[in-house]
Amino acid sequence: MTRAHKTTGDAMQTSKFLKVTGLIATLLLGGCRSVFEIDTYSSDLFVDKNIDTPAQMKVEIPTCTDRSEYENKIIALFDAGSRAKIVGCEEQGMSSMLVVSIAVEMASETSSRDLILFREKAPDLEHDGRVYEVRGIKPVFSSSFIQRVNSLMEQNLQKFSYDNLSIQFGVNNDESGDILISGNTLWVDGNPYQRFHRQPLARRQKFDMRLSDVMSDLVIKGKMPIAFWVLRTK
Repeated sequence: MTRAHKTTGDAMQTSKFLKVTGLIATLLLGGCRSVFEIDTYSSDLFVDKNIDTPAQMKVEIPTCTDRSEYENKIIALFDAGSRAKIVGCEEQGMSSMLVVSIAVEMASETSSRDLILFREKAPDLEHDGRVYEVRGIKPVFSSSFIQRVNSLMEQNLQKFSYDNLSIQFGVNNDESGDILISGNTLWVDGNPYQRFHRQPLARRQKFDMRLSDVMSDLVIKGKMPIAFWVLRTK
C-alpha cells in the first residue's frame, strides 16, 4: 500500500470513528431534557371533583428526522388515563423536542394519573379589606410513572433528575374579576422571583410560571411542594 493510499485509508477510518463517536454522544444526550407545560384555570381550583386539564410533555431526542424511533418508547411512559399522543416535533436551537399531549388530573384527594395536581385548601384571609378564598396547587408524579421514566433513561446511562426537568404552568384567570397569585422561587413571564406575593391577575389574563430546580427536585421526590397559590374574593 502506498503512503497516499494509507493516508486516505487512515482519514476514512478517522471519519468513521468520528461519526460513530458523534452518534453515541448524540444518543447519550438524546432525551436528557424534559419539559412539562401545564395549562390551569383558576375556577378549577375551587371545586372538589377531579378535573382534567391539558398539558404537553416535550422530551429531547437526537433529531426530529428520526422521531419514529422514539415515539413508541415515549408513549409507553404513560398509562391509558393520560391519553398520551404525539402531536409534533420542534427544533429549538440545537435541540430537537418531541411533543406529546397528555391529560393531567387536578384532584382534591385521590388520583391514579401519571401527573396529578392536588389542590391545597387554606383558610380564608383578609387582604385590603376583602376576604379571599385560598387554594394551592401541588404537582406530583405517580411512582409508577417515575419508575418507567427512570427505566428508559437508564438505557442511555441517565437518571430522571431536576437538572433535566422543567415544570411550567400557564395560570389563566377565568373568574369574573381579578385574582391574586403567590409563589416562591420561580420565574413569572420570564422574570425571576424569590417571592411572588399576591400579584393581581386580571380577568382573561395569564401568567406563565416556571418552577425552580429546587421545586422540580421536590416534585420528583414526591414531596408535593406548593407550586403557586390562587386567591379569589368570596
